[in-house]
Amino acid sequence: MALVNRKVRYIQYISEQVKKIELEGFGQTIEVRGNDELTDLSKGINLMSVKLREKIEQEKKIEQTKNELITNVSHDLRTPLTSIMGYVTLLQQNGIEDKDKFEEYISVVDRRLKGLNGMINELFEYTKMTSNEYQLNLSKIDLIVILNHLIQEYEIVFEKTGLIIEKHISLEQAYLMADAQKLIRVIQNLFDNARKYAAKGSKVIIRVYEQEDTFRFEIENQTDRTDLGDVNQIFERFYKGDRSRSEAESSGLGLSIVKRIVELHEGEITVRFKENRICFQLSLPLQNDE
Repeated sequence: MALVNRKVRYIQYISEQVKKIELEGFGQTIEVRGNDELTDLSKGINLMSVKLREKIEQEKKIEQTKNELITNVSHDLRTPLTSIMGYVTLLQQNGIEDKDKFEEYISVVDRRLKGLNGMINELFEYTKMTSNEYQLNLSKIDLIVILNHLIQEYEIVFEKTGLIIEKHISLEQAYLMADAQKLIRVIQNLFDNARKYAAKGSKVIIRVYEQEDTFRFEIENQTDRTDLGDVNQIFERFYKGDRSRSEAESSGLGLSIVKRIVELHEGEITVRFKENRICFQLSLPLQNDE
């Protein structure tokens, strides 16, 4: 009889807690007692409550991300569009009598349009790559071969801007299952960042090595920039340091796309900034060559 009473009281308790969950929201849990079918029922309710809470939070996060995306894209597209409209108005007012002015305005409009097109392409690419249906075009590649080709290309580019590449490559080969074009995009982006932000006449240091069956690529440079902001946020969507986003024609998605590509390869990319030196480190799982 005592056992029956305990079960009845526990059933009443479960009923009260279910009502509490209904009123206060999912995520609330029931105290699990005993080891019988009521115990299993309580565990099931707790699991359902927690999972539904996680699902609701995920949906909220998706909605928030979507709203942020719309807000930031609207802001970033408005700036070049306003500039283009301004120059078109000047062209309408001045006509084509002043050939030099005409060519200057057309040149600016063309540059702004190309920047705008690039921003839109980056937005579409980022949206596509964050989709659950997105798939990489995987094949077995030797990343050292690709990296050496890219270094040769960028040595010429860096030399023109007064920069010197210092290489420390301790691997002769590095085989990975990867999307070659996407990893080329990652490395090009890191080289381009070094080119833009490195102090004039300084060295861009490249290190390549293996650590715990992982390919490591580091690119480090000195910078005169003081407006980099919080480097821990550098991979976030639309983050552009402390500069006003209206001053740049970039969408702010470049490094977010880089991070997403690396994540799709089950790798990691990090950045550190100390004493005016910024260093990106790329880590990717190696595949043993059989």
